[in-house]
Formats: sequence, C-alpha cells, structure tokens
Amino acid sequence: MPFKKTVLLRFTYLVIGMLAYGCAPNPDLGTPLEIINGAFQKTGKIHMLINPGQFDECDEVSFQELDFVVCFKSETEIGFISTADSGYKTKEGIKVGDAFSKLQKMNLEEPSLVPGWGRVVELPSGWYAAFDFKEPPTATSPVQFIFYNN
Repeated sequence: MPFKKTVLLRFTYLVIGMLAYGCAPNPDLGTPLEIINGAFQKTGKIHMLINPGQFDECDEVSFQELDFVVCFKSETEIGFISTADSGYKTKEGIKVGDAFSKLQKMNLEEPSLVPGWGRVVELPSGWYAAFDFKEPPTATSPVQFIFYNN
C-alpha cells in the first residue's frame, strides 16, 4: 500500500475512534455548561450569599477533582455555580488568582460593583470574574472567585 494511502487510512481510523469514544472536542469546555451537564459528585451542604441579601442552601461538589459550589433553582435547574479553585480555567483562560490586567487585555466591560459582594466582570463564556468589593481593581488585583448566575 502506498505511504500516503496508509497515512490517510490510519488518520481516518483515529478520527472515527475519537468520535466513537467521546474524544471529540467538547464545545462546553470552560463554560458553565461544562459543570451543568457534567457528572459532579456532591460532597457537602453550605449556605451561601449568592446575591446581596439572598442566601441559598447549596451543594459543595467535586467536578474533575476541582471544588465548586452549586445552587439549584429547582430539582433539575442550576441557578448558581461558584469556584475559588485556581485549577479551573474558563474558556477564555481566566482562573482564580489571575491579575485584572489579563482581563483588561481582553477589552471587556469595566467591573460592575455589586455592593457588599464584589466587583464583577462578565466573560463571553457566561462566567463572571469577581474582585474585592472594597476598592476598584488595579492591574495587579487578583480574581477572587469565578461564578455563574442564571
């Protein structure tokens, strides 16, 4: 068999195998849908301030060995997800601990103040990056947590 035909045949088998066994790229990777549609394991309960004046009973969960807090609106609908785990990266590559300057380079909206809670920047993926509420972020201010609020 000629070399080109052999290489093409092996590549075809590789692609078919990836599709058959779920190795195709995940379009939800780095978005809130990755957690919502993923198989996570509940590890505990927590009461969390998800908005100023709104406490919800939430679940501490582990997803791909990373820690999240997930709050449900109903039995089947997730309303809030949060993580302070620096191991998780959003689709944009933002993670807890990243400097505000990294977000500034992305030409996003300026942070909005949520009084008593944080200064937040919405990311294109649907996540929000949160900074300390006491002072406007400077170039070196770290992302304190990442959240999704439905």
